[in-house]
Amino acid sequence: FIGVDHAVAVSNGTAALDVALAAVGVGPGHEVIVPAMTYIATINSVMYRHATPVFVDIDPDTYNMDPVAAKARITPATKAILSVGYAGHPQDYDALQAVADEAGVVMVDDAAQTLGAEYKGKRSGSLARVSTTSFHTAKIVTSVEGGMVFTDDAEIAEMVRVFRNQ
Repeated sequence: FIGVDHAVAVSNGTAALDVALAAVGVGPGHEVIVPAMTYIATINSVMYRHATPVFVDIDPDTYNMDPVAAKARITPATKAILSVGYAGHPQDYDALQAVADEAGVVMVDDAAQTLGAEYKGKRSGSLARVSTTSFHTAKIVTSVEGGMVFTDDAEIAEMVRVFRNQ
């Protein structure tokens, strides 16, 4: 459905974010760019990695992370951009990926509120190097609880499988 090679189940959406960040190497001393308007799981997942969340403003029309604001907050300590699609509206992935590429950082996407939505013909959950979702009762697709990590990268998928069991 998502269109990726690997979908790894985990216990919940927060765990999905945690193991996704771990799999791309986020750790102590790193910064992760996050939207200023988000659920606490976004921040907790960064802090579980002993990294620092760096808040950026949102676009007032979409409520998604503003790519210009994200670019302005990149520092040498930045390891990742953690985007969070809001209310069924996927991020401007082209703009955010350009910011990530220019800075040499990885983009991780929380697709819990956009699962099933499309951006330029590709489904949310397949647009970043690694994406996550939650199956909590308040989400688009629910199984009461649970989460999943999506990626085309076999190495990231294997790291996620290792981390989820720890």
